[in-house]
Amino acid sequence: MKRLSTVISLLTLLMIGMTFSISNIKNIYTQIPNEYIVLKYIEYRCQQESLPIKLVHSLIQNESNWKFPENGKILGVRLVKSNKKAYGLMQLQLSTAVDVMMDSTLTEYDLMTNDVLNIDAGIRYLVWLRKYYHGNIRLTLAAYNRGIKRVNNDLKIRKNPLNNYVYSVLK
Repeated sequence: MKRLSTVISLLTLLMIGMTFSISNIKNIYTQIPNEYIVLKYIEYRCQQESLPIKLVHSLIQNESNWKFPENGKILGVRLVKSNKKAYGLMQLQLSTAVDVMMDSTLTEYDLMTNDVLNIDAGIRYLVWLRKYYHGNIRLTLAAYNRGIKRVNNDLKIRKNPLNNYVYSVLK
């Protein structure tokens, strides 16, 4: 019953176009493994930010492979953590998520277990990078993967900052 009411709450918010706040996301999506919610939320945020849905899907595929590390289930509650301390579907570092979400109460656990929160932070970061690089999606992806400082240093010394990751996400 709780799962159904959560789905209805999320869909209602989507239908009325309510802006998602961090508290809404934490309350609406609390560790419920539901592909529909995750995929619909990606679609919703991509439409809001004029991001291609396929780009975000490809980024997630490259970052976390949409899987639980233990059992290979697609989507849902995941405990994905990289060796670089990046978390969740979109493999965000905690400091990046705190900056883009403007919420110092976020934890690694939030980023690993709340897919909607992780997606929201990842899309906000992509949008910020896209604006920073004046709409250049290749530089945006390079900075998402390698970091802004590395990309800017490469640009400064006239070195190509793009790597295989960028081409993999864009294919």
